[in-house]
Amino acid sequence: MQRLIEGRTGFKHLPSVRSKRVYGIWTVLITNLPLNLLFIAQAARWLHPDRCADIDPTAILDTINREFAAFPIEGSLWAAV
Repeated sequence: MQRLIEGRTGFKHLPSVRSKRVYGIWTVLITNLPLNLLFIAQAARWLHPDRCADIDPTAILDTINREFAAFPIEGSLWAAV
């Protein structure tokens, strides 16, 4: 993600880039109803780190994989710079 930011003209001037608050998330986590809980949990941690420090999206994903998924959901689902 850092390379994408660095490769875009003008991005280095954006307030979010300067303050290192740039985030990316797999779009399926937004559009797939059972998985959007992961998006909500991760967005809450990014937007309100102090209030949502006890929310653990990785633990939620582990529970989904263990209890509900027909096959494990793996890979990079979100990133932060």
